[in-house]
Amino acid sequence: MVIAYGYTSEQAWEPFIQIEDTLPSFWDAGETPCQDFKITILDCLRGLEKGISLGWYNNLNFNYKEYEKNYKLEHGDMNWIIPGKILAFSSPSDYNVDNGLPSKFFVQKFTEMKIKGIIRLNEQMYEENVFKNEGINIFDMEFTDGTTPDDQIIATFINIINQETRFGGAVAVHCRAGLGRTGTLIGSYIINKLAFEPRSLIAWMRLCRPGSVIGQQQKFLCDGYYRIRAMKTTLQDKIGGPSVSQSYQQTQSPFQLRKSSQQPSSLKNLKQSSIGSAIHHVLSPNLKYSNQVNIVNQKINTIMQPTKDSKRNQSSSLIRSGRSHQGEQLMFNRKRLSNYLSLMDQVMGKENSAK
Repeated sequence: MVIAYGYTSEQAWEPFIQIEDTLPSFWDAGETPCQDFKITILDCLRGLEKGISLGWYNNLNFNYKEYEKNYKLEHGDMNWIIPGKILAFSSPSDYNVDNGLPSKFFVQKFTEMKIKGIIRLNEQMYEENVFKNEGINIFDMEFTDGTTPDDQIIATFINIINQETRFGGAVAVHCRAGLGRTGTLIGSYIINKLAFEPRSLIAWMRLCRPGSVIGQQQKFLCDGYYRIRAMKTTLQDKIGGPSVSQSYQQTQSPFQLRKSSQQPSSLKNLKQSSIGSAIHHVLSPNLKYSNQVNIVNQKINTIMQPTKDSKRNQSSSLIRSGRSHQGEQLMFNRKRLSNYLSLMDQVMGKENSAK
């Protein structure tokens, strides 16, 4: 009714109010869903209504065949959250790991989709140069699987999207499964830019990409709505000015770098926790701010470079480190679902042929 007749979400829901208690709500896709946080059918209707009002969905030109194809693992496991601007997908893999397509599979597709940048939120699982050689930037912003981002990560994420889409291009975002960390940061961007009510937003993202936003990340978007909405972000790459860095560690100002409150889960995080002491060592009241920035950046590069080099030399042992345990489980479940959908397609195809 919202799509076909232009009803508001409340008008479409009104006939069902009397049986509301009998209709199950939606839980998140985690191994242990948050049973005290549920998305209702009314939330879904509100999300759909908002998406239509923003021009993100039109039943007259929506290509459902393309949607169903791209959502399958064997075709990329990708979905537009904001059509033509922000794409969510699961991590490519060049290290012979299950449940991941090689990076070269995406190059032509991303070129056709006008993807200008990829934001990676998990450990490195593919060769970056496959994309960089085609003019697609890689932005590394890994944070712990199953957790929520701090304000600095959110602000950096928003600035990168501002930069990469300013001339009409699009950005692709992924963590391991492209659901939890990916949905949380994309949701934060949409809240900041469009004041999209969080429960309706989560519903919209799940209409686009089922399973998006998991566990504590749901409450994070709801509880942090007004804070995220009020965040002031700036586009740092205006003509003549510095561009947004391709590494999250280097996008932070020297006075914002700090030791993470979370326990380090990898060598990279251990290296990050050393940055604070490096900054304390190099900053001096006798130096001008510009000199401080240069020295700090050099120190950061010295600290981070061994981690990046060691990453490139690792193969499947890196992937099995447990850094994306929840993501691996989600990918396993997605593969089962994808196999089931493929089987259903085959059955339906045979039935149609018989007719």
